[in-house]
Amino acid sequence: MIVGQVKWIEQMTERAHRYGFQNYLASMRSIDIAANALQCDTEYTTKRIIEEGRKAMDEDHAEALILGCTCNFGLAEKVQDILGIPVIDPLIAAVKIAENLANLKKDFGLKPSNKWSSQAPPTEEMSKFGLEVIRSGIPLFLILRGHYWLQNEWNAKTVYKNRLKQKLVEMRFKDDAQVFERATAILPLCNYLVDVVREHYPKQNLHVFVEGIDSSKWYTEKGIELMPMMLAMMDWAEKYDAETEVPKEFITKLRKSPKTLKQEILDSLSGD
Repeated sequence: MIVGQVKWIEQMTERAHRYGFQNYLASMRSIDIAANALQCDTEYTTKRIIEEGRKAMDEDHAEALILGCTCNFGLAEKVQDILGIPVIDPLIAAVKIAENLANLKKDFGLKPSNKWSSQAPPTEEMSKFGLEVIRSGIPLFLILRGHYWLQNEWNAKTVYKNRLKQKLVEMRFKDDAQVFERATAILPLCNYLVDVVREHYPKQNLHVFVEGIDSSKWYTEKGIELMPMMLAMMDWAEKYDAETEVPKEFITKLRKSPKTLKQEILDSLSGD
């Protein structure tokens, strides 16, 4: 496994042992690049992955490589071509596992257990934590990574169809509302989420939370190669959500001429 920094190795090795993969782990090798810098200079990141990957092959007898951070997205293909062994992009692997799990449920009715070690924490335990922090006078900053309200709407339609579960979740939502209202600040990950929060809490203190990657580095060549996957996700969202925010004209163009749409997006990113 190729990781960003040495400090990750202990925790990730322990996790591999916990999952039962210790006998399949040849080594952990660090490229000495922080997570928030992996996409800042993808040529250098790729060079370091190849260097440490070759050492893993030659010295540790590794037969395949796993890139140890999702911020390595889009780099696996070139590394694989040069080293000649399988290189696993964790972002793509996670999506394919999710697809497989969805298919298992759809085709065979199989789904994750909710018993014993797989049981979720009690709803009241999760929802009370933020309130206890506020009551203790400790500043509470909420990092909002997604559309919380839309997610809850879909939870009610899918995961929490059972009426008892819905009641418990409704109780949690009431506590969550207090946390949102009384938090020191809410830190959405993008401007779109700022607008979403303002719809619900117009007087809250809001600041966009940036995790260290300069926006000028977002549209890397390899990152743009993930566009087909993102477009497919938008197509799926529009198909199954009657109240989707994907514009009709966008989805029509996506289904009629995906290549043309992709080129238009690329042109807009380049400023042409």
